[in-house]
Amino acid sequence: MDIKPDVRDRILAAANQLYEQNGRRDLPTLDSVRKLSRTNMADASAVMREWRRLQTASAASAVVAVPDRVQHAASSAVAALWAEAQELANESLNVAQAAWESERAEAEKQRVELSAAFDAQGVELDTLRAKVSELQDAAVKAAAAADLERLLAQRDVAALTDAAHTATARAEEITKRAEDLKTALEEAQAAHRSQTADMTKEREQHDRVRERLEALTPAHATATAQVAQLTAELTAEREHAQSARTRLDALTPELATLKARADAQGAAQQDLAERLKHAENQLTEARATAAAAREDAAHLRGQASTLTQQNAELLLALKARDGRGKTPP
Repeated sequence: MDIKPDVRDRILAAANQLYEQNGRRDLPTLDSVRKLSRTNMADASAVMREWRRLQTASAASAVVAVPDRVQHAASSAVAALWAEAQELANESLNVAQAAWESERAEAEKQRVELSAAFDAQGVELDTLRAKVSELQDAAVKAAAAADLERLLAQRDVAALTDAAHTATARAEEITKRAEDLKTALEEAQAAHRSQTADMTKEREQHDRVRERLEALTPAHATATAQVAQLTAELTAEREHAQSARTRLDALTPELATLKARADAQGAAQQDLAERLKHAENQLTEARATAAAAREDAAHLRGQASTLTQQNAELLLALKARDGRGKTPP
């Protein structure tokens, strides 16, 4: 919508003047700005929307980068990391809800002001219609008076002519004034229709924003459930890895005993020493796998499975070795 620069300047000046007079506490109403700036409703409404956006503070943007407290929590516990991520998701949703509520309240306030302004303008239009009707009646009466004067002044042709010209000029003036009022009435009605269309568009826009916010609510609930499920799975995997490590630590004394027996038997037990070395290598790999499982929670399940398989192989080797150890040399 194209608005003349001088009209825009008058509206902005009127808004700032009323805002300062009110102590910068409440924003001026649309009707008061329109009356002070002497502009139509369509121009005043468009410029006031821009002016009010400049006066109100914008909503705080949601945090998108990972905060320091989340990075610190990740180094100590995976569960704490997910808890912080869930809290940030809730904060982002709260920020979006607050922004939407603020915008909706502002739109509702403007709608009420427009409604009041339209009512006031409707009263003014009714007054203009009454004035037009009065002027038309006056024109009819003036024409009748002119006819009467013409009939009563037949003896004085010059006076009759002057009176006729005067009545005609007066009737033309009244007719022109009535046409001007009629034009002003049509312009006011056009502005009223334009404002109604703008209000309809704004209402549709706010309905779309509300629908988008309602659509976000199920997604947020699903994300919360997934976070809880992943936290439970990670906790179970960490307990499983800890149990495997405990079992491996319990095998260490047995491996030491087997090594001592292999050293005492010497060359006759060379095959047993080689198998013991192989078992130690498997134990080292199992410990490395357990350490990697603690450091990388995302691959904990796969590493725990590998560790369990290696533990089974090691137990089989130890049972086979114990069976051979019981055989007399």
